[in-house]
Amino acid sequence: MSKTHFISYIISFVLLTLLVLKLVTYFQGENPMKLSIDTKITQEANDIVFGNNAAEISIIMFGNYKCSHCISFFKETLPTLVGNKHNKSDVKVVLKLVPLSEKVNELNVYSDALCIYRYGEYEKFHEMLIYDFNLVNTIEYDDLMQYISQQNEAIASCRTNNNNKAYIHANKEILKELGVKSTPTFIIEDRVYKGNKTLKEFQDILNEVY
Repeated sequence: MSKTHFISYIISFVLLTLLVLKLVTYFQGENPMKLSIDTKITQEANDIVFGNNAAEISIIMFGNYKCSHCISFFKETLPTLVGNKHNKSDVKVVLKLVPLSEKVNELNVYSDALCIYRYGEYEKFHEMLIYDFNLVNTIEYDDLMQYISQQNEAIASCRTNNNNKAYIHANKEILKELGVKSTPTFIIEDRVYKGNKTLKEFQDILNEVY
């Protein structure tokens, strides 16, 4: 083998190795990155909180009810994650809603979700959304929201006089500042984790951070 062919072989091997490593990183999840914006991302009044609101450990989630990986997290990981303690401290998940699209219907549903969380019983509404988000496109959903509004004046007022959509768009802008385009994205202290994680992965992360 000539020296030229040998060098070409080495270069090809290195490029192939880098490509494989990049694919492994893509499919197995990336290492956490540090926050790249000055403002610390914390819980806000408009956020939806799962678990004990006074919990010492917060996992901030940018997500929605149309992303399949978000739904997997809601169904498989969330109930146990907020039901356990870590180092004798409660863990809560703080959801910052970020839409997948700018469709009016999707924005309206998330606005409804925030109103119901503040002034009603959110658990059943949450269960409906993770069961089948397409239910919000039915006349039955419209009838449900009309009934809820008739029964709860605070929710009715919130649906007609609120800035929920401004809050939702602000969440989307934060993700842009972070350079993240996908959901779910989780923030624990000053670390950003992209993509869904298993319960074991979250426990390992918490052990490392705390």
